[in-house]
Amino acid sequence: INNCVGELNQKYFIQFLFYTGVASLYSVVLVVSAWVGRIRSEREGGAEEEESPSKHLIVVHYIILLVESVLFGVFVMVIFYDQLVSIITDETPLEQMKNRLMKDRPSSSSQHHAHTHTHTHARKPRITLLREVFG
Repeated sequence: INNCVGELNQKYFIQFLFYTGVASLYSVVLVVSAWVGRIRSEREGGAEEEESPSKHLIVVHYIILLVESVLFGVFVMVIFYDQLVSIITDETPLEQMKNRLMKDRPSSSSQHHAHTHTHTHARKPRITLLREVFG
């Protein structure tokens, strides 16, 4: 997200992601219900006969809408998850990556002692971290 979301507006960004994810799920439900309703009406014979290219275009349209909704919803939920992990761990993704690299790096005892003081800080409980962001 590149420094566009900070501590003061993270709550609103997470709300935006949540409601966008809900809207994506809603659009998937709408597309699937419209598709199922169309199939049922064709099976019952209630729909008038259309020419074949029109039926195929409608099916292609349903498929495109469904794929777009699912992909966008997955994208939004991944970002939502990333933001929640950042809140719960009380670290930015860059700090998480830096700490992971420091753990994996073989270090001598002098380097180890120099880095332990920079990485340790008192961990707050998760519920406290969530309350700080969401109020």
